[in-house]
Amino acid sequence: MNGKRLLTNDIRAELPFTCIHLWILLCLLLFLAGCERRELTYYDAAEITLTADWSQSGMDNKDEAARGATAIFYPTNGGEPKIFLMGDYSREAIRLPEGVYNVILFNRSFTDFSNIAFRGNDGYETLEAYNKKIETRTDGETDTRTITGSPEKLASATMEGFTVTEDMLGNYSQTTSGKSAYSVESGDDRCTLHLVPEKRTSEVIAVIRVEGLNNVRSAICRLDGISESIFLATGKASGQSVAQEFPLSHPVFDRDVQCIRHRLHPKPPVASGSTVGRWKNRFRGRL
Repeated sequence: MNGKRLLTNDIRAELPFTCIHLWILLCLLLFLAGCERRELTYYDAAEITLTADWSQSGMDNKDEAARGATAIFYPTNGGEPKIFLMGDYSREAIRLPEGVYNVILFNRSFTDFSNIAFRGNDGYETLEAYNKKIETRTDGETDTRTITGSPEKLASATMEGFTVTEDMLGNYSQTTSGKSAYSVESGDDRCTLHLVPEKRTSEVIAVIRVEGLNNVRSAICRLDGISESIFLATGKASGQSVAQEFPLSHPVFDRDVQCIRHRLHPKPPVASGSTVGRWKNRFRGRL
């Protein structure tokens, strides 16, 4: 009997502790059920507002604006360059991971030129724009590399050492998506990049004096010493020079005695005696 009483007393003594444990467990369950579960968000990019002022480019803004621009960010650690096509060539929002970049901006895109092509695209210092309309012509024993088509207008700008730091990551609103949405949370100047492209092609006016111009209906000239290409990172022309061929146009006649100038339209006017004339022509190239 004593053993049974002791067992009963032990059971009765443990009951209050068991109830307390159950009550604590129930409170914990209710507390956890009332908590909102939130996933951790990690940002691996910063939104950068890229703007460009094309006033120094020598281009017709209306025509070129419709063609857009290309921005290339070259990581200084040798990683793969990041290329952004700008539909609005004066402003675009882009997203970049943490790192240090050298930047090149130029009008249009790699494939949007008729007479210009690019090579060395993988490197900041090696990116080169060159004239792809070049033919090798033989004149006796001499081979001459000749440009047969003037390049379109090209302008570019650069920036070295643009840095995206860890504290810049995730500076954009979660409601924005895509590169067309501009940053709405950051007023940090580090998150903006402004570039001013300059023209990389030159327009040359050649005036050539020709005796007996009244006997000439058409002519083609060749100008030597034209640079074949230009490096966009430095704006310097390559060491390779070529000749540029262009047809002469807009002839102007000077008469012997009275020195009256006549502009030739369909045919040269008939004049007594010999005539001396000038041919004025405009073409584009890189000197």
